[in-house]
Amino acid sequence: MDTLSTEIELNPAIALKIAHGTLDFRNLLDSLGSDLDSLQDLNILQDNSLVFIFREDSMLSFEVSDIIEIPETFPQSGPESMNFTIGALDIDDFFVSKSISLGDMSQSFDAATRTLLESLDGTISIFPPFGPFAGGEHTADSIPSYGSVKFSSGTLGLTVTNNWPVEITTLSITLKDDNDSIVGVLNYLPIAENGGSETRKLDLADRGPFSSQFRAEITSISTIGSAPNTVPISLSDELVLDIFSENIKISSGTTILPDQIFGYDSTMVDFDLDGPEKIYEIMLETGRVDYTVTSNIQEEIRIKIILPATKVNGDTLVFEESITYNGGNPTSGTLILDNSITDLTTDPLKPFNIFPFKFEVEIVSSDSLVTIYFDDDLSFEFSVSNIDFAYIEGYLGKQEESFDPDSLEIEMDDEILDKISGAFQFANPIIRFNYKNSFGLPVSLDLSVEGEFNNGSIVDLGASVIDIQYPADTLNPEVADTIEFNKDNTNIEDLLVFPPPVKICYSGSATINPLEDTTVINFITNKSKIEGDLEIEVPIEFSAGNLTFQDTMEIELDIGDEDFSVDIEFVKIYVNTKNGFPFDFRFQMIPLDSITSAPCDTLEFTFLSAAPVDGNGVVIEEQVDWNQEIIDIDQEFLENLEKSGQVIVKVIFNTTGNGSDPVKILSDYIFEFNIGIEGKFKFNFNPDED
Repeated sequence: MDTLSTEIELNPAIALKIAHGTLDFRNLLDSLGSDLDSLQDLNILQDNSLVFIFREDSMLSFEVSDIIEIPETFPQSGPESMNFTIGALDIDDFFVSKSISLGDMSQSFDAATRTLLESLDGTISIFPPFGPFAGGEHTADSIPSYGSVKFSSGTLGLTVTNNWPVEITTLSITLKDDNDSIVGVLNYLPIAENGGSETRKLDLADRGPFSSQFRAEITSISTIGSAPNTVPISLSDELVLDIFSENIKISSGTTILPDQIFGYDSTMVDFDLDGPEKIYEIMLETGRVDYTVTSNIQEEIRIKIILPATKVNGDTLVFEESITYNGGNPTSGTLILDNSITDLTTDPLKPFNIFPFKFEVEIVSSDSLVTIYFDDDLSFEFSVSNIDFAYIEGYLGKQEESFDPDSLEIEMDDEILDKISGAFQFANPIIRFNYKNSFGLPVSLDLSVEGEFNNGSIVDLGASVIDIQYPADTLNPEVADTIEFNKDNTNIEDLLVFPPPVKICYSGSATINPLEDTTVINFITNKSKIEGDLEIEVPIEFSAGNLTFQDTMEIELDIGDEDFSVDIEFVKIYVNTKNGFPFDFRFQMIPLDSITSAPCDTLEFTFLSAAPVDGNGVVIEEQVDWNQEIIDIDQEFLENLEKSGQVIVKVIFNTTGNGSDPVKILSDYIFEFNIGIEGKFKFNFNPDED
């Protein structure tokens, strides 16, 4: 009898509930607290929202006790100087007119046409067609406002008015000056009869020089006549040429210049104080402006010196001086500043210690022809001297405290970063600057924070310069307040993204600045100071879109040996969740062919479904329901996995709305789950083998 087979085959099917649980976010934090030092900065607010708060005490400490010292003369480096070049100047627009009769023009026609027109003079007949013919050269009157000039800009127009009884079909005019320089060629399409007109214009920019008399050479004129209609014909009928200019400027030449301002300038003269003092308003008991003017312009020049922030008896101080051309020799003068009050806060770039000046340079016309050139100039030099102050509004000290530039290296393993892609962003981070200030005058805070990213890009926090509060009087010598930088006034959200910056660089300064309201009495004591702390608040409120962790893992899946083997027909994993958290996870497992390294299969499932949120990003509890996911692992996938040497594992994270909106994490969020498994296996083994 044959020996019975000793091989045994078992084909069990199983279905098990393998896990059940509830996860409370608050308990999760408690369990993590002993492992994560950073959780000591995590706060749970009254609404159960979570926020990280980091503090940097004594970030800024600034004191001022210097005494004001004002120089007797400024600028201390020597007189301030400026130069005014005449450049392009206005001249009066001109207008000249030239009338050309049909009889005069016909002298340039052929004999037959001229004889025919003469025979029809004074009759009512059919006007004969003719042309195109040349129409002769016709000189207009001289323009009295200039002799010869080179134009810088403007236009020259020529209007042709047709007083003939027939339409002019074509007309071409070459406009020249009396030196035979061509100004331009103007072409006209039909010009209506009996008073019809057409205008053409020429750009005069950088043209010339041209003389003051123009000639119109009619190079071509034609008409189709009046047939079949009869019209009154007269050789005295005229074409009228009106030559005119618009908005002309000249760069050189001989001309009559109208009164005009050709030079403006302004300057801010600094007191050049050696210390940190800042003066907002000052009264001078004595003082003067000493100036020297040198003019190379062949006209009388009026210099107007305006001190826009300086008043005497309530009136703005203005000084005028007329300089007659004297061959380019210097002319000196003095402007007295005694008993003047000056507001030194008008420069927006440095609103203290600045004495503003404005200047106007005007040509005073002699109503006669003068010769000018584009580079004719006037130089002006001045300084303020003999300064003796009668009053200074407060002891206006300045101390500028700069934060030492520093940086924070964000050390993250490049290998980890290479495995993560997608976007992560906190929604409402805040930086607060808490300070105490006992300066009796305004102070501005300028904070610079930049994030440098691995791709070379730089994101600036974009914090604007902010004036901090200051005490109103010495009876209340200290104020305390907070400056807040948030997503509405900075780019803070662009700094807190994933992947994070590799370095955060920060610097800044606190600078005392005056208000332009000179009625406020400012004060400083030798104990005045500013103290400031920095607080960073990061609510756990964020958005994440397709934040993906990907890794490639080496695997070796070989269930059994030569005496024992397991064949898995199928496995189903049942994941039943009630997710009270506003984010989901998707999982992908991709085996790679051991020969080609190409993907040969994919297992994908959603591990968690995100809870719905309201407009504030808070989970809507009553809409959270159970959700079931079935993970099918078939035999084909397991065979591909067993044959693979490597597998790509991806975990994809999204907040509610597929990462489009920020969500808020509360400490009372709850996650419940049940996990079961169903499968069918075939076990093969030989009990006789050792």
